[in-house]
Amino acid sequence: MEIIRPFKDVCLWEFHGLDIPEINFSKFAGPSANNAGRLLYKNTKIRSSIEYTTVIPQLEKIIKEISNTENSNDLREGLNPRTSDDMLLYFINVWEYKEQNFEFLRDLNGYEMEWHMDNRHVKFNMIANLKDNVSSTEFKIMEQLTPHNVNDFKPRCIDYRAPTKRGSGILFFPTNRTWHRVIVKDEEERHVVMMGSLMS
Repeated sequence: MEIIRPFKDVCLWEFHGLDIPEINFSKFAGPSANNAGRLLYKNTKIRSSIEYTTVIPQLEKIIKEISNTENSNDLREGLNPRTSDDMLLYFINVWEYKEQNFEFLRDLNGYEMEWHMDNRHVKFNMIANLKDNVSSTEFKIMEQLTPHNVNDFKPRCIDYRAPTKRGSGILFFPTNRTWHRVIVKDEEERHVVMMGSLMS
């Protein structure tokens, strides 16, 4: 297993090399929700499956390894536009969170979630590929935080695309720098597991 941080001043990590079994979603009961092409499996059958109980402990291990190596006082979200000083990630007790809500998702061809920032009740998000996907979570990482003067705000951004191979994924903290979207195309469906941790 490998964990890397692509950008030293962005609270986002890639991971690779998880042992993900082949998953046959057809053996599970139908999805519990359908949001314009996103199918969410929340039933008890999938939670007791060998696939689920194999994958989730590996993701929990990733969280633990990142939190053990990334000191809260070193997690920066970029430069303060007023002072040009590094700004600490604003969360209090960065690695404490209320719940782990891992869900298996199946995004159908044509599913779109346009550019957005996550709800600030979410502390961090984790997304892992359950198969070799084509579509990915795409980011526009802003190089400038909230400006001192709106007339000075000429944002530049870095385009970043999360990995798509089975057993790879990302963990990131939502800030006003991490705009992201998902557009599923060029494949029948995208299979991922996602967890949004909530504020403690």
